[in-house]
Amino acid sequence: MTTRQSATATTPPRTPVGVVVLLTLVLNGALPSNAVAQAEPTASVDELLAAIERQESGSDGYAPQLGELYFSLGLALSQQNAVAEALQAFQTAMQIERVNHGLNAIGQTPFLFAVADSHLQLGDRERATDALYAAYRLAINHYGEMNAALLPTLDKLLAWQLAAYHSSATAKLGFKHLVDADKIAAHQLNVLLANSDSDSQHTATDHYRRVIEVNYTIAEHLREHGLPSDNGFSISTGLAVERTPSTHSQASYRNGKTALEQIVLGIERSADSDPQQLAEAVATLGDWYLVFAQQRSAEQAYRLAYELTTVEDDDSEERDDSDLSANPDRSDNTDTPEAEASATFSALGEQLFALPRAIQFGRTPSDWVVQTANAEVDDKGRVIAVEWPAEALTWSTQQQREALKLVNEIRYRPSIGADGSRSSSGPIDMVMVPELVALLSAAAPAEPSNRREATDAATSESSESSESSESSDAS
Repeated sequence: MTTRQSATATTPPRTPVGVVVLLTLVLNGALPSNAVAQAEPTASVDELLAAIERQESGSDGYAPQLGELYFSLGLALSQQNAVAEALQAFQTAMQIERVNHGLNAIGQTPFLFAVADSHLQLGDRERATDALYAAYRLAINHYGEMNAALLPTLDKLLAWQLAAYHSSATAKLGFKHLVDADKIAAHQLNVLLANSDSDSQHTATDHYRRVIEVNYTIAEHLREHGLPSDNGFSISTGLAVERTPSTHSQASYRNGKTALEQIVLGIERSADSDPQQLAEAVATLGDWYLVFAQQRSAEQAYRLAYELTTVEDDDSEERDDSDLSANPDRSDNTDTPEAEASATFSALGEQLFALPRAIQFGRTPSDWVVQTANAEVDDKGRVIAVEWPAEALTWSTQQQREALKLVNEIRYRPSIGADGSRSSSGPIDMVMVPELVALLSAAAPAEPSNRREATDAATSESSESSESSESSDAS
């Protein structure tokens, strides 16, 4: 088995960035919202304080250049973990922006995100939320509630809330960030749908994926933790309606499904779309169905995804015709069952879908690892047998069962062929949760004779458990 650390979301490079350039990039959507807190200042704290003193001595104290200097000072202080002092600098920069451009100046947006970051680091989630809500209202007032220009700000707000959720100390604290993210994601989805004809396919896809990530994260949280008793989770439809874990999971399923369907439609309508891109998007929709236990819908989507790749093979059919004319002695057995079966075979489809792969719509935690292992995956995307490494061969049958259960914390897209999903055996990139990594680390080497007996026993229990838990399609 080959082990490597799982991929994690990349962050902007920590390189010196001029303050004016940085603000321009943030406001134009070229940098994520928290880039203002991650970029390094171009001068030291002492140099910035001296520059501020010189600027204040020669002006009225509210010159626009002072706002830039105070913002850069906040960045420098943040790098030194002087969070409270950085917060004061960011607030001063924001006040100068308001004096020069008005209380509703959109230029406050990066300052508000920096203020939110500082409050969160100081443990004051409520004030951090207030700062983000102010950025949210500023954007709506500036662009309009359903204007596509609002999308970059909404996306930054969602990225911020997701990052805060993943860094929360407890599930209850983290859930508060999901509540806020849920409302913003619903707004973002509505804006995307309202502007589906005007927004570019590539840009819209990125925003749809953020909506998908939020809804998947909410559903996973509810599955693992349920709803807190004082959650305040409601959907406004004229009257506030409290949501149970099951009903809100269904809301997350529907919202994510809508976003994925729009990605498929966008690719289909695009002038430069290709079969591979479209097939992968349809298969991803099938993945969504699968993780939400919509087995029949998943099967239909997978079959369609493979079928879409056969378009790529049209050129090969033309080459076959030319080969036949050049070789008249070659027999044409197109009426045989074997020929009919080969007509549905797609080289591209096999390339894309022959091997199972882990289904992940959210952020991959940094403490997860990926191991290449020989495994058997059934047509429902469940791992039913694994060829464990030598150090795991001393496991008891119960330990084998526990290991297989941990493997199936992640659902897998099954192998897909012309007839839809299918069982397969072979190497997969197996995503390992920390508990499974710890179980493997604690194991000791032993004789290989224990492997198949324990794996078969674990497989039997896993199959019985999966069959009993399979849900029916949603109406």
